[in-house]
Amino acid sequence: MTDLRKRHAANGDVRGLGLMIGVDFERQDGSHAADGKFRDQVMQRCFEKGLLLLSCGESTLRFCPPLIVTREEVVTAVEIFDTVIGELN
Repeated sequence: MTDLRKRHAANGDVRGLGLMIGVDFERQDGSHAADGKFRDQVMQRCFEKGLLLLSCGESTLRFCPPLIVTREEVVTAVEIFDTVIGELN
């Protein structure tokens, strides 16, 4: 997720432990203000592509995979997330 943060300006803070991660979204106008509208767009598009995420706070998406998640599923989730952010930026 930290690599995606470097590629996508909309990604703000990335935090969490293990696979339970929160990704904040910021406006792209340089103000670093929370961007809940963009977060909601990302969440909806990810859902349409098969990735269910949870919103949290003003502008955060939460990844909460089950304990039985496979490496392949994690890779797929990150690919979907990366693709969606790229499409919406």
